[in-house]
Amino acid sequence: MKRFLSFIIAVTLALTLSAQSEKYEMFKELRNSGDTLSMSRMLSSWGEETPHLYSAWTGYLLKKYELTEDTRWAERALEWVEKGRSKYPDNDLLLYKSLEAYMDTGLYSEADEARQEIISKGFDEESVWPFYVDLYVLKSDLDSAFFYLDKLSSSTDEDLSSYAAQAREGLQSAISQMQEGRIVPDHTALKKFSRSGEYSALLERFKRADTSLTDKELSDIYYAGAFLHMYDGVSSLTKKGEDLYAEGKYSEALTEFKTVLEEYPVSIRALYGCYLASVSLGKEDEGILFRLRSLLNAISSSGDGISPKSPFHVICVDDEYFFLREAFGMEELAGQALTADKQDEMRFVNNYGLEQKSYFELSPAYWEKIEGLLK
Repeated sequence: MKRFLSFIIAVTLALTLSAQSEKYEMFKELRNSGDTLSMSRMLSSWGEETPHLYSAWTGYLLKKYELTEDTRWAERALEWVEKGRSKYPDNDLLLYKSLEAYMDTGLYSEADEARQEIISKGFDEESVWPFYVDLYVLKSDLDSAFFYLDKLSSSTDEDLSSYAAQAREGLQSAISQMQEGRIVPDHTALKKFSRSGEYSALLERFKRADTSLTDKELSDIYYAGAFLHMYDGVSSLTKKGEDLYAEGKYSEALTEFKTVLEEYPVSIRALYGCYLASVSLGKEDEGILFRLRSLLNAISSSGDGISPKSPFHVICVDDEYFFLREAFGMEELAGQALTADKQDEMRFVNNYGLEQKSYFELSPAYWEKIEGLLK
């Protein structure tokens, strides 16, 4: 009797698995034909008993999102794949789908965790590499992005190899555009320039927010400013202005910030404080905003920060933090280290929720002042 029952159970299980496999093949045929109505009906009557169901239904919803660009489809896909993963946490298909769903819903931190899990579990395969490329670009890790593009270029899948070619062309074009507008400061020349009448004249134009100043002139204004007598981006007067602003004393704060700018016209921190105070007083200062944006653009144009070979150049540490917040939406600092070449390696969580790394090179004037303080 026991043998007979075992036989019945085995046959029932085999038939069930066979039926599920047959359903999944039918579903794939419907998906390939584009018959979304039949797909929807089939999935609604299928039940929720297999990883294949969750994977197939998630794929269907993601396809709907791709076709309509309606984020509600991507959100529903995410709900389904997370349900599936809660029941079948070790299923590779659901893990792949979770990566795609996280990317489509903009949950890049979760997508990066899924990427790491795929690699750690040995499920890594070329179908998910395009998502890796996108994540690495969002993290400004272009070396890793190009590494996977190289691997995809040799794929026998025409769609993947075509994607690799187009993505590589797009990335290289973006890099070329950044390099074309790059203005790397010559600190030796700028030190001498900072003492000239020409620089004094440029500073006066900058104080007047002269919009005819060129990008090169604005870059020179910022970096030569590091050699101004006793320049300090974190002056006590700036801190005083910030304290007054925090207390709601906007007019007094504005006065303090303007006092700082009279002596240190290139203080990004004072310019920002001045702009906030003027806005709080109901009189937005477009001239201050122009000056602030010009200095941030000078930093942005000095490098890309991706590697020690192309760091962003700044005149004080304070400007590093401000730039990371404004340019990359830094949410929190994950770590900071001084390299052997006296560059700041900054690890931070960007506005995509991903950890990113940027390199900064401080002006020689900064190190001269530090060394002077230590004597």
